[in-house]
Amino acid sequence: MYSVRFTGKDKEEMKIVFFGTSSFAIPCLESLEKSSHTLLAVVTQPDQVGERFLKRLPNPVKMWAFEKRIPLLQPATLSEPTLVRDLKESASDLFVVASYGKILPASLLSIPIHGGINVHPSLLPRYRGASPICWAILNGDRTTGVSVIRMVKEVDTGDILLQKEVEIGSREDALQLSERLSHLGGELLMETLAQIEKGTPVFAPQKGRASDAPRFKKEDGAIDWTKSAEALSRQIRALVPWPGSFSYLKGKRVLLWKADPEEGDSGGRPGEVVSLSKSGEFKVATGKGKLLLKELQLEGKERMKSREFLIGHPLVIGETFSCNPRDS
Repeated sequence: MYSVRFTGKDKEEMKIVFFGTSSFAIPCLESLEKSSHTLLAVVTQPDQVGERFLKRLPNPVKMWAFEKRIPLLQPATLSEPTLVRDLKESASDLFVVASYGKILPASLLSIPIHGGINVHPSLLPRYRGASPICWAILNGDRTTGVSVIRMVKEVDTGDILLQKEVEIGSREDALQLSERLSHLGGELLMETLAQIEKGTPVFAPQKGRASDAPRFKKEDGAIDWTKSAEALSRQIRALVPWPGSFSYLKGKRVLLWKADPEEGDSGGRPGEVVSLSKSGEFKVATGKGKLLLKELQLEGKERMKSREFLIGHPLVIGETFSCNPRDS
């Protein structure tokens, strides 16, 4: 089912099998495809069912591989005999992993000559796990970065080869930060491959306090209006696009895409609309300060600016956003 004929360029340096799923992996793939290294195949996760149309949708890495005509493997599990056979037959020098979403077992990591490396979007050992970018924003970190590590059995615990730090923008959301870090990841990957090719890589153990970055669940997006405006602003930015931050207004679910915090007196009960401007912006009271809502999306509708939202859904001061549809 997954059998492929591995092909490469006439002039090759290292032969690489790439594991990735999300758009974060694309700059790494682009860098590999433009390099003198041979990209033997791409391994990605099976298509997932989209929430809106209940159809199986190809992920960004699969779409990229089809466009570039790179051999593609989509195993349901990494223990499938056909997958293991194909990877052994590839005679690869290195496995490269970036945002794949599954743990590679030791049996696979032992196949390539140089084992496997992972391009991870955090300053390890901080934020080991599936959602490091989101947690960095949610926790109010000023900096984050990308680490290239040797892959071992335990998740994100391998020795570090390269690591680079960047600042997090004060209003940067997870999508924007992921885009920046993905390009940094592509650059660091090329530096890593150059060192491995020359036989000069220096891996160092991870140092400092480790922390986890588990995947978010849909319910984690619920807005608790008793929190501070600053904390809610971070939550909204951190959870773009998944799972998204949401509240209820007049019994309907509303996704909050963009909001700015305002310090000072909240001016009302948490969740209460306390200000409406002629420009079409409005503020909602929180446990500390106000939240200026700038982009929203009512269930079943398109994402829109606050001004557009108010044209179709007029509000009055005193109306309330709530965690529960029955209370709004």
